[in-house]
Amino acid sequence: MKRRLFNLLAALSLLLCMATAALWIRSFVATDYLLCWTTWRGECYSYAHAQGLCWFGWEYRPGAPETRIDYESGSDVERPAVELELRVVRGAREFGGVFWSIDFNDGNTCFAVPILYFVTSFAILPAYKALSYFARKQPDITACCHQCGYDLRATPERCPECGTRPLGNTPEQLAEF
Repeated sequence: MKRRLFNLLAALSLLLCMATAALWIRSFVATDYLLCWTTWRGECYSYAHAQGLCWFGWEYRPGAPETRIDYESGSDVERPAVELELRVVRGAREFGGVFWSIDFNDGNTCFAVPILYFVTSFAILPAYKALSYFARKQPDITACCHQCGYDLRATPERCPECGTRPLGNTPEQLAEF
């Protein structure tokens, strides 16, 4: 059960890795921009990906319009909020390629994370699965007959199948296995 769950999670992680890699490539060509307004709390949430980064932002606007969700996509998207976030992030704090800005006066918060961070985090589980598959212990061929492949651990002096003496294998070496 654990192995099947691990295999399922590795497959799902591989799909997410490929999808985010495609999103990363697309972010240099086109921009997707999602904006969600809520009237009851006066908040605006935004998400965009552009220039290899995922942009997340939210701001507080007491006089917000009606609750709605706006979505724009393409290479010619007019994105004033993304440009605003770019201006904010340029003056923001940065650590390891992650940008963030918190303005308590205006109620604006935004941060940007490189999409490749998501790609590598989703690639960890499939890489571990692949490495464990290839690193499985292979049978030791020094304990086998070079003529017929019979296991010589029980009879190290001579092969009981074909009668051949092992080449270079002493009984002490074969007894270690």
